[in-house]
Amino acid sequence: MVGIRTFLRRTWGRVWIYSFFALLLMIALSFIQHVIGGINWEAFQYPAEDGKPNVFVDDINHPSELTSLLVGDNHLYLFYGRIDVVKVYDLDGQYLYSVNFRDGRDSGGPSYIYVFGNHMVYLPRSTHTAYIFEDDVLTAQESVEYRDVFPKTLFPGRQMDSAGNRYQFRLANIVRVAPDGQATTLIRRSPLYCIFGHFPFCWICTLLFFLMLIVPAVIADMKEKKSRSSRRKPHKSVLVCG
Repeated sequence: MVGIRTFLRRTWGRVWIYSFFALLLMIALSFIQHVIGGINWEAFQYPAEDGKPNVFVDDINHPSELTSLLVGDNHLYLFYGRIDVVKVYDLDGQYLYSVNFRDGRDSGGPSYIYVFGNHMVYLPRSTHTAYIFEDDVLTAQESVEYRDVFPKTLFPGRQMDSAGNRYQFRLANIVRVAPDGQATTLIRRSPLYCIFGHFPFCWICTLLFFLMLIVPAVIADMKEKKSRSSRRKPHKSVLVCG
């Protein structure tokens, strides 16, 4: 009985210690997600000029959350809502160009994009202008009155093309699912990008880290207890009568 209490005491002591290290890991992942994931590096390299969005062709994997995936007639739009950057691909996953809507001084805010045909509409909450693109060309900037109409007339969650293919996230990848259910991965990204967009992913990493610490320790304790128990067992002597 004393051995069981000692085993439990040692195990729970390790649980508290390793929980502390797991908490530190969770804090670090949250810092990466909320602080680093909110920095718009392109705002310094490709800033919006005179309030107009900047189109550039460098293919940059942004360490930030992908908040929207929208499908037009010929294009696939990936919107990084926290940094106000849109990456544009064709429907086969070939990268075309990106658009940065923020300059280095603008802290931005929750924003949205809408897609119809080959047009993309960017609606920043912090200003009173709607930016309308046709392909990679800014064709119009509309006032707040016209801007208010878009949420009522457009589809903010359009993820299906005219052929019935559905585009969706699978962890960090972008896949196309045909009407018959066959899935094709169009854009492959490292699973580490899940840290920026999937908060449960951080909890899973923390739990796995905790289990990697505590399970071997518990197994080692059990083996040690079993070894001590076997050493304490008395050896039976055999009396040989002549």
